[in-house]
Amino acid sequence: MASVASEKKQKKRNKHSLSELKAMGQQLLTSRAHVNNLPLLLTFINPNSPPQYALESLLSLQSFFTPLIPKLSSSSSSHPDSDPNPDPEFIYLTWRRSKFNQN
Repeated sequence: MASVASEKKQKKRNKHSLSELKAMGQQLLTSRAHVNNLPLLLTFINPNSPPQYALESLLSLQSFFTPLIPKLSSSSSSHPDSDPNPDPEFIYLTWRRSKFNQN
C-alpha cells in the first residue's frame, strides 16, 4: 500500500517540468496568492527527485523562509486565542513559521 502512494507521488512530481517548478517558486516569492505552491515544492525535496529539481525547490523554499526567521520568535509571547481581533499578518506569519518548523 505504501508503495502505491509513493508511486502516485512520483507520477505527480514527474508531470512538472523544471521550468514549471521555477515558475512555481517565483510565484510563491511574489504573491501570497500562490502559497499553495509550498507543499508541492516540498515534495521535490527527497532522494528520489532529480538533483536539479531538488535544488530549484530548495532555493525557492530558502528564499521564502529566510526572511521570516528574524521576524518570528520560536515561541510567541502573544497567543492568538487571547486576542478577540487577531492581526491577520501575525496569523499568516505564524502559519508560515509552523510550515518551516515541520521540515
